[in-house]
Amino acid sequence: IGQSSGYSNSSASNNTFIGYYSGFFNTEGYANTFVGSNSGYNNTTGYQNTFIGSSAGQQNTSGSQNTFIGNAGVSNTTGCHNIFIGSPSGIFNTEGSFNTFIGNFSGFYNTTGYQNTFVGYFTGYNNTTGSNNFAVGDCALYANTIGCNNVAQGYRAINCNSGGNSNFAAGYKAIFNNKTGCNNF
Repeated sequence: IGQSSGYSNSSASNNTFIGYYSGFFNTEGYANTFVGSNSGYNNTTGYQNTFIGSSAGQQNTSGSQNTFIGNAGVSNTTGCHNIFIGSPSGIFNTEGSFNTFIGNFSGFYNTTGYQNTFVGYFTGYNNTTGSNNFAVGDCALYANTIGCNNVAQGYRAINCNSGGNSNFAAGYKAIFNNKTGCNNF
């Protein structure tokens, strides 16, 4: 439903395309639900995706089993098993998989980082390739770019961390200024 939605569909089945140019290039992707203008626009073979929102999953080509709600996951091309809820959470994710970003701007710069969970406004905002991180609380792990295996719970917990690994912080601004230190509790 909508101008040119599902335009290139040739052999795919069980798809729902609602919105201007939604699922435009889908050829073989199946069991997808794209709701919103340009949602899933470049999807060709990705399957079992749910993209809801203007431009949600727009660049996705073969990424599968993703859920993007809001103007989220716009750059995702091949990443799989991601959940991005909030505008524009995970907007630069290209290949990162098994991520959960909930909250506006959460995981914003993530490109290839995987198995991250960021819950809260601006949580994990600068993360690019860092993996296996868990952060809950607005701006927690905000500056993290490449750090891995960190746990941050609380407003701005481990806020300044850029490359430190295996840190655990719980509480308001806990381990706030740590940049590259590792194994802090």
